[in-house]
Amino acid sequence: MSSVTNNSQPLAALLVHGKTLVGLLRRAKTEGGNKTIHEEVKKVVFKLLENLDLGQSVASFPDESISKLFRKVEKTLEEFILLDPGNKSCYEDVVVGVRNSKQKMQSTSVALLRDSTGYRETVSHEILSQEEFEAIYEGLSSKEKRCLLCFTLFPSGVQIKKRELIHLWLGLDLIDFCGDQMLDNLVAEGLVERVIANKRLSGLYLMHDNVRCQVLQQCVNNSLGHHSVEGSWCTLHMMMHHQQQIRGSIPHSDGSHRGEKIGALLNISEKTLNVKRFESLSKMKNVKVLHLGSWQHDPKNYIVVDDIEVFRDLKHMGDVQVLSLQGVSGIVKLPDSVYKLENLKVLDLKSCHSLESIPEGTDALKQLTHMDLSECYLLDHVPQGIASLLRLQVLKGFVINRHDNLDEPAEIGLTAKGHKHTNRIAFVASCRFHDLSKLKELRKLSVRSRSMGFPTNFNLGTLCQMKKLTSLRIAWVGSATYAPEEDEFLEEFPPTLRKMELQAAPEHMSWRMLRLLSRTDNCLQKLYIRGGGLRELDNVCLIGVKVVRLRYLPNLHIDWDDFRNLFPNLTRLEVLECPKIFFSPCDENGIWEAPFQPRMSMGPINDYLIPYLSTNSASSHGPVIGHLPPPPRPPLPKFSPSPFTRSTTPSEV
Repeated sequence: MSSVTNNSQPLAALLVHGKTLVGLLRRAKTEGGNKTIHEEVKKVVFKLLENLDLGQSVASFPDESISKLFRKVEKTLEEFILLDPGNKSCYEDVVVGVRNSKQKMQSTSVALLRDSTGYRETVSHEILSQEEFEAIYEGLSSKEKRCLLCFTLFPSGVQIKKRELIHLWLGLDLIDFCGDQMLDNLVAEGLVERVIANKRLSGLYLMHDNVRCQVLQQCVNNSLGHHSVEGSWCTLHMMMHHQQQIRGSIPHSDGSHRGEKIGALLNISEKTLNVKRFESLSKMKNVKVLHLGSWQHDPKNYIVVDDIEVFRDLKHMGDVQVLSLQGVSGIVKLPDSVYKLENLKVLDLKSCHSLESIPEGTDALKQLTHMDLSECYLLDHVPQGIASLLRLQVLKGFVINRHDNLDEPAEIGLTAKGHKHTNRIAFVASCRFHDLSKLKELRKLSVRSRSMGFPTNFNLGTLCQMKKLTSLRIAWVGSATYAPEEDEFLEEFPPTLRKMELQAAPEHMSWRMLRLLSRTDNCLQKLYIRGGGLRELDNVCLIGVKVVRLRYLPNLHIDWDDFRNLFPNLTRLEVLECPKIFFSPCDENGIWEAPFQPRMSMGPINDYLIPYLSTNSASSHGPVIGHLPPPPRPPLPKFSPSPFTRSTTPSEV
């Protein structure tokens, strides 16, 4: 018997049963529901619950992982029922079993063990045998195999940020815009591990060495691609077939489509970019991803460009879809050659600390979906052309000057202090905040505001026109000299926003934003406040917010009981350097999580099964899911998310 199914390895067995359940769901969607599949589903779920109980005696689970596991099982059962409503009655005992197991977890919930780097699961990574890996690998789709190969572009054993993977996959046409589902699939298959830090799942991913070696071998055997390392650079060569819809695939004489080889180039450890080196790189054909900057997100690892002429040959690399100059120092003005990349989807200029100007011409990048200007602190305006990038989904680092709130033509070429430029950089017309209302596809937006009066009602109206906006971050910089009028009240809040972060907010602005949240319909679930002058939370009640992060708020004065009343549905609180939050139950790491609670309802499952889960059936098993009395709490508004939704994981792109 394989080690993963041995009773001494209950955690590994959980993975196997989970994958089996996913496979049955795929089969049911393809073949249609039938009694055989339903019986197999029941067996797998009961085995999974059995191994979960067994696992509690030998190892620890993160509370969040337990909760996510049950939600995944419930969601999968729901999908089976929706596929074949005629067999809903056969799931009665399964639902009761899930409910009983959840109640047991409530009393035996196990936390994470802490180590020097944060929190990690106590169970070491299960090493897959070659047979197990091959069985999993054969079940992957062609795109999943190629996404897996992309992990090998990075050095062995390193933790990789989600945004780097998303950008890479976008450039290679492996995903459309969001890679969360792809990452979840690879993690569920046990091929990639999501790193746990601070008692939560982080935005870092890790491929273990044994998986990496087998992925490389499989890709070579199946002619999917390979990677090569030359000095400080790593190149990924990937064969994309005609079915991948890559232009340029020409039929051969035998009528077959052998595909086209495309490439991704990653700067592993080069500290200086010079003309000679870049000339050789620019001669590469079919390069889709050009990652010249740092991928490590470590301020100690920075890259210097010795001459801006390094980038002149970019104009010859028209196939590039992702250009990353993250952390590259010495770029004062964005090179015009970037605008020759007409297929560019991602432009990553994060942490280019020398960048002062982006010249006119951005409107040529019609395919751009992601633009990151965050941590470019010398950049004092954003060009008008950005407002014409109608495909833009992620915009980070947008700059707002003091004049932006006025309903009059903007001045151009202002410095951070509001004076006219005196340096050599050409002036360009600034893009004003209300111009962003044209970007209907925008999902994530971060803003650096030099106006202490931002946002006004007019600005919030602009945000409300972004119908797909789910994440907003505002950082205020400069002197807090703005004094609002007494009768100035904010009136509307973006209805689709789920996450909001306020950084260094003036006292009046943070209070006004929170008051606006408490009296408007919204679906905000995550609220992060970092720094600023916030002193109190009086007359504020944020019913829908589930995750709160408070950092560096020395003047915030509140006790725990009052705080809990303001956030009645809070599931997670993170506190750092907030000394006047009294009687806080947070641990030594500043983290508090609500006790694990069994679900009171299973949504559509409950609707289907209530007629079958009678009082008689409940008498032998205890209360039925959906019939348990709800705990006392304030009524949820119409806009509140489903009780299934309990998200405590970050989103990083």
